[in-house]
Amino acid sequence: MEAQIPAVRAFCVYASEDRALFHKLEQALGVYRRQGLISLWHFGELLPGSEWDSEIQQRLYAADLILLLISPAFLHSEYIWNKELQWAMTRHTSGDACAVPILLKPTPDWKKLPLGQLQALPTGMKPITTWRNRDKALEDVVEGVGQAIQQILQKEQYTVQEYLAGLRPSIYEDQVRGGAAAQEMAKQRAEQWIKEVHDRTDGSLVEIALEENQREWILTRQQERCRITLRWDYRGMGQDSRYFRSADILLTTPDLGLLDHLISAGRQPYWLFQWTLVDDFDVAKLATQIYEQTGKGSIYLMRRGGFGSLDYHMYNGEEHAVRATFYPKFAQAPARVCLIHDGLPRAGFYHAHKMFSIRKIALALRGEIPYGQVGKLIEKACTLDAG
Repeated sequence: MEAQIPAVRAFCVYASEDRALFHKLEQALGVYRRQGLISLWHFGELLPGSEWDSEIQQRLYAADLILLLISPAFLHSEYIWNKELQWAMTRHTSGDACAVPILLKPTPDWKKLPLGQLQALPTGMKPITTWRNRDKALEDVVEGVGQAIQQILQKEQYTVQEYLAGLRPSIYEDQVRGGAAAQEMAKQRAEQWIKEVHDRTDGSLVEIALEENQREWILTRQQERCRITLRWDYRGMGQDSRYFRSADILLTTPDLGLLDHLISAGRQPYWLFQWTLVDDFDVAKLATQIYEQTGKGSIYLMRRGGFGSLDYHMYNGEEHAVRATFYPKFAQAPARVCLIHDGLPRAGFYHAHKMFSIRKIALALRGEIPYGQVGKLIEKACTLDAG
């Protein structure tokens, strides 16, 4: 029996004032639901008693396709503007979902907004209500959505359960009197970063653990939560052969929007970004694909009972050296994909969480994204004000 292709998970964002037009579009998209190609969710499906804000965010972050139904009421909605649209653009920019604007009604200046950079439907970006024959307009939109569905079905799909960013405030030992002083200074710098980020976040910070070389907090903003772990007593050597001491800050959360806020508020580079997956990752298959298409071997670790992790160098520049590591599921440890900055201790990523996805990394390693383009992406991801 042929394996069934999973339906594309679509999330529709629209203003309540446009409910009638949405239902017309929903009916028109029924042809794809009948074929099992798409499942469509919108806020009208919220069940009584559900935590609607959390449910909407979870559904949107699980979506493969996000349909944005543009109208004056859409842009006027505070919730759409401050929540759903921000979440949608974050997922689209990272490459983990495809956002498609659909013009319902004439909406002046919508092209000047960030979503104005996206290719919109109907053809010619002519709003549905201005067509002489609205059925033709809906038919045009359905055809465009069908093209997006086919593109998504051709992609590898990885469901992420949480994200992790690792920051490493560092002090060179030769800048102060010895390693102990450098270590204490790095720890103080990390604690100050956490305090400043909390001050810039409309949320609460509660310490939940204190050990000999580790502190841990939970930061909560509305329905979003992030675990912040501070570890110190680390010594390393930079590419310039100078020893440094660091205090590692680990930000772990299922909410990419909150993580982006913390990184932007702190303006501190991060050396590690990790996707933790719900399902397993076939590293042996990926290694075979990369070798067949590029001839590039990997540094990998074999383990008892199966294939181990893969480690590939993606880019080597003057200041930025980046590699990708893939870990399959093993025992109680989930499958993970890591993007690691191996350059100078005070350099790192600022925007990799928005510019890279697991799929984009795999495409780069298989040679389907030219090395020069990968280098430009990484250089931009490592530039503070380039997001």
